[in-house]
Amino acid sequence: MRKWIVLLTCPLLLLLALAAPAQAKKPFRSNITTAEAFWHSDVQLTPDTVRETTWYVGVFTSTDGGTFLYSDLYQDVEDCTTDPNGNITCTEVSDKFGDSDLTGPGDTFTMDLANLTSAHLQGTYTLQAFDQNGNPVGSPETDTIVADWTGTGDLIKTHSKFSFHSKCVHFTATDKGTSRPADATGTLNGTDLGTTSDTFFGGDATLQVDHFC
Repeated sequence: MRKWIVLLTCPLLLLLALAAPAQAKKPFRSNITTAEAFWHSDVQLTPDTVRETTWYVGVFTSTDGGTFLYSDLYQDVEDCTTDPNGNITCTEVSDKFGDSDLTGPGDTFTMDLANLTSAHLQGTYTLQAFDQNGNPVGSPETDTIVADWTGTGDLIKTHSKFSFHSKCVHFTATDKGTSRPADATGTLNGTDLGTTSDTFFGGDATLQVDHFC
């Protein structure tokens, strides 16, 4: 579970780091869009232990004069045991991870940015497997995923503003976000992953203004 948070956060931080100028004196605008999906499956190993497998894919785009595209695919496998008191303890079995800029043959990503009605992904990734200690295991493998997102609910709009002022430095940032509940279907190397509602589907527009003495 901990690795999911890290993997989700790293692409967004990477996009912001690449997009943000070091010392901007004019307004800086960026737009980030995100389509993510988690597919979960369980196998009962013993009466008290379940093996939980999660496949995840995420696509992140950033525009600021040009377009930056980043996507990652991973599998996480954990064994979760329930003790007599109902407490659940999960142990990492394995995971594998790969990322892509989706510029390979056959790679494609499209998304309805205006109304978040749908998105489509086809991508091929090179995944490296790791053991529970984070050590690489075996040789990298190639996996191809095809995923489709369909917006299912109302658009959710957010608006936030942050300001910082200290002596000669004055920084303000305004963020407007739009997201929408969505279902996602997917196949991995031709094998059906099913339909999931565990998704994030949306985007953010940021206006940043810096003032320096």
